[in-house]
Amino acid sequence: MDANLLDMALDCAWVLCRFVFAARAACADPAKVTMIEALEHEVSRVQSLVSEVRHLTALMNSEKY
Repeated sequence: MDANLLDMALDCAWVLCRFVFAARAACADPAKVTMIEALEHEVSRVQSLVSEVRHLTALMNSEKY
């Protein structure tokens, strides 16, 4: 697996973990919804990375290595 592809996947996973932790905190204390709002830009950014990782992974799986 390419190092850049792995970096993108790890970045996406880390933002997802941070979002889950923020959502859990917001459920316990509604005042912490701002934590979720603060992640809005990063979630948007990694959505495109996820699409790219899926596309590149599909290309790698379809070719004979």
